[in-house]
Amino acid sequence: FGFRVGEPNRTPFPLTVRKSWAANWAASDLAGNMDYLAATYSNPAQLLQATAASYNMNPYKPGNFTGNPNTIDVGTTGGNYGSNVVQLMNCF
Repeated sequence: FGFRVGEPNRTPFPLTVRKSWAANWAASDLAGNMDYLAATYSNPAQLLQATAASYNMNPYKPGNFTGNPNTIDVGTTGGNYGSNVVQLMNCF
């Protein structure tokens, strides 16, 4: 890989570093989305679903998240992205 031991941000496990960065970025992105969507969804379950859906659909685009709990996933992949993620969370 061309790295030397002791160089900053260089390890024998570059994928581990990238995965950690990606996980931190995703967590930060979702936290910001949740803060933004909290003004629209006061119900915790709906807020969780909307936050999950926001990973797949821009929460800042007008019309994407209207506050209607029946349309949270409209516009996401399969029309059910947020609800699928919430259901998967129950597996863990």
